[in-house]
Amino acid sequence: MKTALVAASLAILGCGNDVQPAGADADQGTVDTAPPADAPETVTDVMADVTTDTTWSGLVRVKSSISIVGGVTLTVLPHTRIQIAAGDVINVAGTVNINGVKGGVVTIENLVANENWNAFTVSTGTLAMNYVVQTGGGFGISGSGHLSVRDSQFSHVTHDLLVVSAGTVDMQYSWIGVADGQPDTTHCDMHFEGGSPTITVSHSNISTSAYGVMLYAGTGVDFTYNNWFGNSADISETSGPPVTADLSNGWFKSGNPNLSGLTKNNMATAQVTTSGPR
Repeated sequence: MKTALVAASLAILGCGNDVQPAGADADQGTVDTAPPADAPETVTDVMADVTTDTTWSGLVRVKSSISIVGGVTLTVLPHTRIQIAAGDVINVAGTVNINGVKGGVVTIENLVANENWNAFTVSTGTLAMNYVVQTGGGFGISGSGHLSVRDSQFSHVTHDLLVVSAGTVDMQYSWIGVADGQPDTTHCDMHFEGGSPTITVSHSNISTSAYGVMLYAGTGVDFTYNNWFGNSADISETSGPPVTADLSNGWFKSGNPNLSGLTKNNMATAQVTTSGPR
């Protein structure tokens, strides 16, 4: 299945932000999501674009599709919990720095249980994430968009999670999926198609979806030191422009794939224990 990127045109609803007081495989990579005892007790309702440099903390409820406009920086502090309404998009035209830390992750989830939000779309801006646990929505990277991820985990979308047609993706020491044997709703962990993206997804776990990756675009994709497990198919290719990827030093629970354009040096015979969130 080929998934189109989410449209970037966004409706601006409401009249700004309202702040008020708040009333098994790869276990080594599991991210601790327990909230700290001293978590900030503020609630911020967001219903309009971010047009000036802004910091989010506490519980942030995004209740409509918004954009972080060009030239603006949104900073998200450790321990922040972001809830996003069903079907909504966060479009990153400026810069978003999500600064979770070990023991103080940032959680991004549905505003209403089982009502999935859509995606971060990045076509001109930069989205940087550290120590994030994200469920319910994914990513659409295109144009000159840049996504940088470290020590984070993503799962439970209703479509393809990381969709890339152009731009740059640098994801390391992270996890797309969940532990082997646990349920996940994601169709495709990664879907690359369209232009000529620059992609690194390494030292990570790719698991528990229908497809680990639909590799329909990309040359020299860096897939080194990854664990692949629990997918119905780890890698799917299609006829058309050639794709190339380096899978070296990785581990495939179901066996190394036999497809064209793949480099497979020093393949692991057991799970790579240094991959996944640290």
